[in-house]
Amino acid sequence: MPDLTVTLCDIELKNPLILASGPLSWNAEAIRAAFDAGAAAVVTKTIRPEATVNPAPHIAAAGRGSLLNTEGWSDLPAEQWIEQELPSLANRDGVLIASLGHTPAEVEQLAAPLAEAGADALELVSYRAEDAAPMAAAAKRAVSIPALIKVSANWPNLPEVVAACLRAGADGVTAIDSIGPTLRIDVERERPLLGSFAWLSGAAIFPTALR
Repeated sequence: MPDLTVTLCDIELKNPLILASGPLSWNAEAIRAAFDAGAAAVVTKTIRPEATVNPAPHIAAAGRGSLLNTEGWSDLPAEQWIEQELPSLANRDGVLIASLGHTPAEVEQLAAPLAEAGADALELVSYRAEDAAPMAAAAKRAVSIPALIKVSANWPNLPEVVAACLRAGADGVTAIDSIGPTLRIDVERERPLLGSFAWLSGAAIFPTALR
């Protein structure tokens, strides 16, 4: 067997396959299924103090290898992640990355409890570029595990934002969040495919992520 091990922020992964935050990592059972399927690491749905209610449907195909989504953050509150979902994955075969957001105050509130519940690393998510570096600083004050900043191609002056995050202590960058807003019309029903605007991910945004 070839050696596929890679290193992410000094954490060894058995292969380069990481399941990104999304519907396939919405709870512990789904995360365990991803590990069983061969993922070396899994990023949880973005955890916030309060759960959201995601619309249905919230995912649609957008051409070859791409998706549209109208998802928000996790349907489960932070308390459930900390007390049930993460502890139940203690005997997992892989690296568990907890996604959290969306403000410095939420990082201050949740970073340490998520680490204590079993997260190996954190992924920090914000809709506002100006919050990214303060979130990184808050995470590094609270925990010793790696903290990565998830960046958006919608942010202006992205290199400057990333540099500020690294100066604030971020251990790495996740590139990139979904791009949008976008709109796809269902011409048969004469309305948006998912009921409103959506966010684009997958193959269609790969060139943007590389740039």
